[in-house]
Amino acid sequence: MATGSGFPQPAGYQMHPGVFAGFSQGNFVQQEQGQVDLNSPETFKTYLDIIYQQFNDLLRISRTVLDGMQNAYHRGNSPTQSQAAIAQLSGHLQMLAEMLRQSGVGALPLVDRPPTDPPTGYTEAQLEENTKQSIERLYERLNRSHAAAGAVASLIDAPFQEPVSRT
Repeated sequence: MATGSGFPQPAGYQMHPGVFAGFSQGNFVQQEQGQVDLNSPETFKTYLDIIYQQFNDLLRISRTVLDGMQNAYHRGNSPTQSQAAIAQLSGHLQMLAEMLRQSGVGALPLVDRPPTDPPTGYTEAQLEENTKQSIERLYERLNRSHAAAGAVASLIDAPFQEPVSRT
């Protein structure tokens, strides 16, 4: 991965010039007389503006990829153009994720997993088995609750009996 403006970039991805004019050493905003407060609202607003610009770029690239996929079999559309757009989208997503991490705008943690891992999910059979087990557990709990309620109701409805003295 090549680096530019402090963010790692995948090979073949060109960062837009001028987006991070003030970026230096992992901080977006820098003053000439020292670092600004990274927790200040002004700095956060600046980060939001930069991230917003990057999201707009991401939307534009995504539309290019979508158009390439939709028009894959039309005359004049090249698979290499689609592959390049997909690579650009992937690089932009990685760069944006790193920007969100470093800026604090993306406060929720992102899960790092190798790109070769398939997305985690359940098969239909696994979902069906999990659903059956959940329903069985709920049914058993409901039956225990009904049994306990029945025992309490029978005690409440029972006629009051005086204790028998054995003297």
